[in-house]
Amino acid sequence: MSDVLEHKPAGPIARVFNATVLRYPLFFLVLTAAFTLFFMYHIRNFKLDASADSIVLENDKDLRYYNESRDLFGSDDYIIVTVTPDGDLFAPETLERLAEMSADFEAMEDVASVTSILNVPLFHSPDVTIFEMIGGKSKSLAEGADPELARLELPSSPLYKNYLISEDGATTALQVTFKDPPEEFQKLYRRRTALRDKAREEGLSAAEKRELKEIEKPYAELYADTVAQNAVNIAKAREIVSDYQDIGRLYLGGVPMIMADIIAYVEKDIFTFCYAVTLLVLCILTFIFRKIKWVVLPTATCVLTVLYMMGYMGFTDWSGTIVTSNFPSLLFVIALANVLHFAVHYRELYARFPDWTNKQLILQTSRDMAVPCLYTSMTTMVGFGSLIVSGIRPVMDFGIIMASGVAIAYTLCFVFLPAGLMFFPKGKVPPAELAELKKSPLMVFGRFSERHRRFIYAFSIALFVFCAYGASLLKVENRFIDYFRESTEIYQGMTVIDRELGGTTPLEIVLEGDREDFWLDADNLARLKEIHEWFDSLPETGKVLSPYTILLVADGMMAEGSSLPGPFVLRGALQGLSEEVKDAVIWPYLSRDKSQVRLFTRAQETNKDLNRKEFIATIEEHLENAAVFDNHTPHLTGVFVLYNNMLQSLVQSQIMTIGMVFGAIWLMFLLLFRSIRLATIAIIPNILPVVLVLGTLGWTGIPLDLMTIMTAAITLGIAVDFAIHYIHRFKREFAQDRDYSAAMYRCHNSIGRAMYYTTISIILGFSILFFSNFIPSIYFGLFTGLAIAVAFLAAVTLLPLLLIAWKPLGPGVESSQADEEAAPG
Repeated sequence: MSDVLEHKPAGPIARVFNATVLRYPLFFLVLTAAFTLFFMYHIRNFKLDASADSIVLENDKDLRYYNESRDLFGSDDYIIVTVTPDGDLFAPETLERLAEMSADFEAMEDVASVTSILNVPLFHSPDVTIFEMIGGKSKSLAEGADPELARLELPSSPLYKNYLISEDGATTALQVTFKDPPEEFQKLYRRRTALRDKAREEGLSAAEKRELKEIEKPYAELYADTVAQNAVNIAKAREIVSDYQDIGRLYLGGVPMIMADIIAYVEKDIFTFCYAVTLLVLCILTFIFRKIKWVVLPTATCVLTVLYMMGYMGFTDWSGTIVTSNFPSLLFVIALANVLHFAVHYRELYARFPDWTNKQLILQTSRDMAVPCLYTSMTTMVGFGSLIVSGIRPVMDFGIIMASGVAIAYTLCFVFLPAGLMFFPKGKVPPAELAELKKSPLMVFGRFSERHRRFIYAFSIALFVFCAYGASLLKVENRFIDYFRESTEIYQGMTVIDRELGGTTPLEIVLEGDREDFWLDADNLARLKEIHEWFDSLPETGKVLSPYTILLVADGMMAEGSSLPGPFVLRGALQGLSEEVKDAVIWPYLSRDKSQVRLFTRAQETNKDLNRKEFIATIEEHLENAAVFDNHTPHLTGVFVLYNNMLQSLVQSQIMTIGMVFGAIWLMFLLLFRSIRLATIAIIPNILPVVLVLGTLGWTGIPLDLMTIMTAAITLGIAVDFAIHYIHRFKREFAQDRDYSAAMYRCHNSIGRAMYYTTISIILGFSILFFSNFIPSIYFGLFTGLAIAVAFLAAVTLLPLLLIAWKPLGPGVESSQADEEAAPG
C-alpha cells in the first residue's frame, strides 16, 4: 500500500487556485455559463466548406493553370442530373417533363446554362448536309427536330453518345452549369494569389504586405458568401429533382454534388457522434462511478470543450473542411481522458483519506493531476502544432484547431470541473481497495508482464517489423465512389454517370500551339486525332470531347468513304454556325485565336483499377514521348489533377510531419522528465500504435485518403498521454520504496484504472462511426479505436518492462537476475 501523502506547502499556483476557483466556485460557474451561452449562439454559424476548392492546394501551380483554362474554355462548375424514365424517353410527355425541369433549373439565379438532349443541335433529325450544318441549318428538339429521328441520332452521335444520353437511349442527362463567382471575388482572388505567389518566390515589399493583409478579410467574407451560395444552389437543385421523381429514376452527380454529399455526411457524423457519444459516456461513467457528480460534470466538461471550439469557429467565420472535420470527436476524447484521470485520483485520495473535506480532496487532486495533465496537454499541443509546418492549409488548420481545443479542455478540467465539484457532497467512501491499490483489473497485465517478458519484447519487435513492412505497401489512391456505401444515392448516381454518361471527375489535356490558327493546320489536326483516339482508348477515361469530335460529326454527314479536309470543316463551322451552337460544341474545346485545343473527359470513378497518380503519369509520359509536335506545350489539368496533387502533398507532408511530431514529442519528454533514458523509454511504446495503423492500412490495401492519412499523427497525439501519466505516477510510486516491480503494480492499480476507463470509452465512442454512410469516417473510427487499444496495451506491458529493465530512476532495492534479463537486446 502506498504511503500516506505528505502535506507539502502549497505552491504559488496552488494558493492562487485555492483563493480563486475553490473560494469563488459560483463565480467561475457563472463565467463558464456566460461563455457557454456566447458560443452556443455562434455555433449556428459553424460550417464545413463544401466547395471543390476545399480539396485542392492553395499553392498548387496546377491550380493557377486550371483557373486560366476555365477562363479560356468555360467553367466546369456544373452538376449532372441523370434521368432514366419509367417509360419511353422520347415520348412527348417525357420530353415535356424534361423541358419543364430544364426551365426550373434555368430559372435559378446562379445557373448559366442547362445542356440537354432538348437544346443541342441535331444533324440527322432530319439529315442536313455538311454545308447546311456549316450554314447553321441544324435544329434541336426544342426547335422542332423530329423526336423519332432524334431517337436514332442521339445515342450514336460522337458528340452526345455516352455524354448526354446512354448508348441504349434509356438514360439521359442534364448538365446544369453555374455562373462564375462575382467579378469582385474573382478580382480579389487573382490579386491575392499573385501576392501570395510573389511572397513565396521573392518576397513582398512593405506596401505589398499591407495590401495582402487588407485583401484577406474581404476575400474571406466573399469566399464565405460564395460557399454559402453554393450550398443554397445545391439545396435548390435537390428540391427541383425531388419535384420530378414521377418521371422515373433521377440522380444528382458531378463534383459539386460529391462535395456537398461528403460534407452532408460529415456534418451528420459530427452531430451524431456528439449526441451518441455523450449518451454513451453518460452510461459508461454511470457504470464505473455510479455517482451523479462523476457522470454529469465530466460529460459536461467534454461537451463544453467541443462546443467552445465549434462556437469560436462560427464566431470567426472559420470554415471546417473534410480534413479538419474529425476535430469534435478528438477533442471530446482528449477532454474525457483528463476528467477521467481527475475522477479516478479524487476517489483514490478519498479512499485513503476519508476524513478530508471535499475542498481538501479537490485541491489535492488538482495539485497532483495538474502537472501530468499539463504535460500531456502540452505534448499533444506540440504534436498537433507541428502540423503547421506542412504548408497545406487544411492540415495547418487542423493542427491549430486541435492545439487550441486541447488548451480549452485542460482549462475546463481544472476550472469548471473543480468549481462544479464544490457544490456536490463527498458522498460514500469508495472501496478500500482503491486506497490499498489492489484488486484492479489491471493486475493481470502486471502479472503477464513479469511472467512473459521475453515474449512481450519479441512480439513488440515482430509487430513493428510486420507493420513497418505493411506501411511500405501503402498506396495513396482512392476513388470518390469509395467514400460512400452502395445503398446511398450518390453512389448509385455516380455508377449511372460513369457507366452510361461518360464519367465523373473532370480531366482535360490542353495543347498550346505557338501561333494563331495553329489548330486549323491539317497536319496538326491529324496529330490531334492521334492523341484524341489514344486518350479515348484508356480504360480510365469516359467520353472524350475535342475539336476532333466535330470532324467525326462532319464525317457522319458525308457519303461512305468520303470526307472533307478538317481545316475546311472547322473554318466553315466557325464562320457559319450560330454563336449559341459554337458555345455548345466549339468554344469549350478551341480557343478563340485557334492556338489552343482542349481534350475533355470525365474519369470513371467506378473503374476499380483507377490510380490517379499512375494514370496522370501515363498521360504525361505519352505526351512527352510521343513527340506529336515540336512546337506545342501540353498541359494536364482539371479537378482530377488538383485532387491528386492534394493527396500526394498530404502524404509527403505526413511523412515529414510524423517524423517531426516524434522528434517534437521526444524533446517534450526530455524537457518534462529531464532524462534522455526516460524520454527514449516513453517514446518507444508510442511507435507501435502509429506503425500498426500504417501497416494495417498497407496490408489490407485500404488507400490513404483525406481522413485516413491523418490517423497516424492523431494516434500519436492521443497515445502519448498514456506514457506521460504512467511515468509521472511511476516516478512517485518508485520514490516510496525504490522497488521497480512494486511500483509497476501500484501504477497499474492507480493510474492504470484511468487509462483503462479512457481506452474503453474511446473505443466504444469511436465505434459509433461504424454506422456512418461516409466510408472514411468508418475507417477513422476503426483505426483510431484500434490504435488506442494498442497504445494502452503497450503502456501497461512494454512501458513498465522498459522501466524495470533500463532502470532510468537509478538502482532499485533489488537487482534480481530476472530484472537483468529483462533488458531487450
